[in-house]
Amino acid sequence: MEARAAADADYSAALLHYILDGSTLELRELARPFDDPMRSPFFNVVCSIDSAHLHFRLGRTQARSA
Repeated sequence: MEARAAADADYSAALLHYILDGSTLELRELARPFDDPMRSPFFNVVCSIDSAHLHFRLGRTQARSA
């Protein structure tokens, strides 16, 4: 995903949006060019990224509230 973002400005913008404000569905769409995001074991990779993303977003929300 990082390599594609470096080579494709539209993909890069979509990835940045996901990182800052995106949803699980957006991550699945970003992952789709690489494999079916619902297929195991790729599903586990997508879930792991999404879980880390949730912790990142929660941290940002808490920092804004402080």
